[in-house]
This record gives sequence, C-alpha cells and structure tokens, in this order.
Amino acid sequence: MSYSNTTNPFAVPLAAGDQLVTDDVASPYPDPFGAIKTGTDLRRAALDTLKVWMPTYIAEVARQAGLVPPGIPGLTAIASWQVVANFDELPDSNLPCLMVTSPGVVGKPVRHGSGLTDVIWGLDVYVVISGQDWGDTADKVGYYAGAARAALAQHGSLGGLAEWTRWEGESYGRIPQRQSRTLGGALVMFHTRVRSVLDTDAGPDTPPFDVLAMPTPLPVVTSLDINVANERPGTLNVEGASTATATAPATLDEAQALVGTSTSASEAEAPNI
Repeated sequence: MSYSNTTNPFAVPLAAGDQLVTDDVASPYPDPFGAIKTGTDLRRAALDTLKVWMPTYIAEVARQAGLVPPGIPGLTAIASWQVVANFDELPDSNLPCLMVTSPGVVGKPVRHGSGLTDVIWGLDVYVVISGQDWGDTADKVGYYAGAARAALAQHGSLGGLAEWTRWEGESYGRIPQRQSRTLGGALVMFHTRVRSVLDTDAGPDTPPFDVLAMPTPLPVVTSLDINVANERPGTLNVEGASTATATAPATLDEAQALVGTSTSASEAEAPNI
C-alpha cells in the first residue's frame, strides 16, 4: 500500500489572525501523515517528568526551608498521580495527590511556510494536600507547589516533547473539610511550546484500503546525478536573409582567428582623419 503526499505549500488558506513563519522547516516524519501531537501527549509527558523529578525537588524545597532530612515533618512522597480533564473532582484519599491537565491551546498556532505548525499549550498542575489544621496544610501546599514549579520549569522539554515550559503563576486554596481532615490545594500554571504538532501540507490523497496497515514511508532522495552534454554548435540561420548562414566557431583557435580577422577588416575600412 502506498500513499502520495500533498505538495501544495498552502493547501490550507491562512485565516484572519493566523501567523505565518516563512522559514523552511523540514518535517522530521517521513511518512505521508507527518507529525500529529496531541494534548494527551503533553499531559502524559508532563506527568512522567514530575514522577521522575518531584522526589528530588521536594527534598530540595525542604532543605532550603530549613527542614532537616530525613525527618522532614509531613513532607511525604506523592502517593497518587493522575491525568485528568479538569479539577472538578478532587480526591480525598491517597494524599498527597498530584494531577495534571491542559486547558487547551493558548493564542494562535504558528504555521511555517513548509506547513509545519507550532503551538503553545496551557499546562496546569494541581496538588492536593492533607494537614492537621489549616496552618499546617497551607505550609505543605506551598512546599509542594514550589517543588512542582521548579521541576517543570527546569526540565521544560518534558522528555523531548516540548521546546520550553514557562511558569505562568500559581494559586492556593482550602478544600471543604472531609473526614475530619483539613485539605488544601495548589494550582501551578504553565505555558508549554511544542513544535511540529501538525503538518498541514501532508496527508494521503485517498484513504488507505486497510486503515490499520503501516503507511509506506515517503521516498527520501539521497543522491542526484546530473549529465551535461557538451555539443558542437551547428549552423545558425541569419534572420532576414534566406541564403546567408553563419557558422559558429568550434574551437578556441577558430574563435581567436575569427576575432583577428574582424579586427583587421575594421581597421582597414576606418577612414584616415
């Protein structure tokens, strides 16, 4: 099964307000569909990054706050991790809990002349903490929020998916008390730039017969052979004279002789002043 690639560089017209970058960025994906990156990819990459780095940053925040390890009062490892659509349903067990979501694309996508499109996604991290009272809970909320902020801002590639991740702010709040415990939460907000989420000039011309089959990669040009033929000029017809012809010189010696003859004839015809 084979596909043919769409070659029109502006197959999708720019809408009002779209941004077009004219630098030619080549697609890193040789199949006919190009890259298709999603908000799910972003959320999972962020969660994986936090799973790797949060233990280190929780310990560092505690150290800078003057809490002496290993007896860090109340700052325990994250007990549960979730990718969620929103924060409407907050857990009250397996705490501390860290949740990740994305509210969507921020601003207009940026489309390059090659069809590759970059976006900035919003990325939100929510940490739910339990404490003995609100004072204890508020302290923990601040510590965990600081750890999440530093972990993502300092490892903003999210394992290679993103170009950068920028911290945009954070807020804290008290969650209605459940089961005689004081719950608090921190919302940490980021913007993340991801390149080549879509190639608008890619895509097959017709649907494949078997949609589950692996698409045939596009051919890649690795070498180019150019043959140049050096032919002897022929007889040139002089415009306006049906019987007159001019023969082009074939060698350097003939050309020099022809130039010398022309010069001598011009000098002979020149009048004396």
